[in-house]
Amino acid sequence: MSEKGTTHHGEPLRVLDMGSTEVPKELFLEYIEQLKNVYTADKYHLLDNNCNTFTNEVCQFLTGKTIPDYITGKLVVLGSQEDSPLTPYALSGLPQDFLNTPLGQQLRPLIDGFFRPGSQSAFIPSVSTADDQNRQAQQVATEETHAGLLTYPDTVRAADAFVKDHHASVLYFGQAESPECQHLEPEFIHLIGQYSKIPGKTIHVAKIDVKRHTDIAYVYSARSCPLIKFYLKGEKINEITQPTAALLDNALKALYRLAYPAHDHLTLSTSTLEALSISPIQWPERESLAELKKLAGEMIPSWTPRDDASLTTLKLLEGDEKADQQEVAQTIDEPAVKLIDASLAKNSVALEVLSEVALQSDGVKEILAHAEQLYAIFEKDRWTDEHAFVRKSVLHLACSLLSSIQGARAILTKMEPRRLVTELLVDCLLVEEEEIRKAASFVLYNIAVWIGQDRRQTFELIDLPEGVAFSNEDTESWLVELVSAAVSAVEMTTTAQDAGLAQNLITSLAHLLFLGDATVISLASILGLSTSLEQIAHQTADAPSAPLIQEISSLLQHGEDLEE
Repeated sequence: MSEKGTTHHGEPLRVLDMGSTEVPKELFLEYIEQLKNVYTADKYHLLDNNCNTFTNEVCQFLTGKTIPDYITGKLVVLGSQEDSPLTPYALSGLPQDFLNTPLGQQLRPLIDGFFRPGSQSAFIPSVSTADDQNRQAQQVATEETHAGLLTYPDTVRAADAFVKDHHASVLYFGQAESPECQHLEPEFIHLIGQYSKIPGKTIHVAKIDVKRHTDIAYVYSARSCPLIKFYLKGEKINEITQPTAALLDNALKALYRLAYPAHDHLTLSTSTLEALSISPIQWPERESLAELKKLAGEMIPSWTPRDDASLTTLKLLEGDEKADQQEVAQTIDEPAVKLIDASLAKNSVALEVLSEVALQSDGVKEILAHAEQLYAIFEKDRWTDEHAFVRKSVLHLACSLLSSIQGARAILTKMEPRRLVTELLVDCLLVEEEEIRKAASFVLYNIAVWIGQDRRQTFELIDLPEGVAFSNEDTESWLVELVSAAVSAVEMTTTAQDAGLAQNLITSLAHLLFLGDATVISLASILGLSTSLEQIAHQTADAPSAPLIQEISSLLQHGEDLEE
């Protein structure tokens, strides 16, 4: 190694100051080690891959500066590969100066041969192994398969521009020889394809080989691979150092939702809202089946002298798993009619039995859900001013029916059943008796869950084989009625009275508001939901509902911000 300002050929004609570096020696030696596979004997080229090329790359890594083109030479393409098998070119700088000499002109034909695409030096034997060739073939196949999905920046400036120029982008730092990268890349590319189907809503990906582009890896702190960084509007929002298919899918989903939100709520922090259960609940205060069986046994003989209906009902109450479900479905009509008739006569025992029967097999649920006479039970004049137990039993039946997809479809997608159940619900949510309000909150919860499930399906947060599928007809006015009643019920509720009631109401409102139209969000704000939630939050600062209250408040605030 020559001392500064000298060369082993003599005094330099010109000295260029390339600056200083803060790169640690250990990192520089590691960088040089990585270049061993880049600057090999078989890859040497007199004009465009020589000692000056190596020096230029090292300078870029250490100081970010490059050697002037008049030293390294700049290849200027004058034609295209399509025009001729030999692409015309011109060289500027030192290489061209050499070619202009007598010796250079003598060597020109040989050098031209070196520039022929696919040619290999006749004087330098190939040192590539079979493994190298296989890897190269796999790399070519991969790049051809994934053409259009990946970009390959080769300088720090190109990587910076890539991140800056794209709304949503990902930098994938890998290495061709890494088994981990080889295993991960196909899955990664598959996932990228899933998030790049819609024109104008694409996640752009740049692939960077840390061994070939150590300068980019250094600037972007890619100390290991595979490493994946996620950017939104040029700002890094996430990084995965040990990626798995599941982690990648979640990260890409989060980036896509932030970049191209299907609903403005998805731009907010809504992890608690999204984690809410979307399954309906069953009546929590269920009577002992043994007691119900006893009561039913006393009541059933008065219906009919035949045993079919009574035996079927008793089997259903026992939840007999050995009972033939097809037989049950075929014979439930008569006991169902008898139970409904008794319930219409305000027989609370019959209501409780019917509510339990409604929780049994799918065949039973299907028959009950489509029994038109059943919904007469919910008519207001049949439960208004009645004893609290009768109201509670009617609510029990509604909750049981709404706990199944069959019952939910039958009630919530048909105007008359929905009107009757909603009228019952709203009235019972606003009575003074806390026991009735709590019973009504379970019905509200199940209705809200089906609404929330439908919205999540609409905005592709979940993928379910079946759902309620609400129509748009009068749905907005119905939601306004539900939200108004729920907000009023929250205002009447304190956690000191019943934390379970408050939790049911808050969770129901979360489902009714999340991913909802601006109309219902604005209504909840106007009705003072924020104030009521603040009061409950003050009482339950450490309660499980506190994060949910905070996120509901953020939905309300977001709605107010949009209106300003």
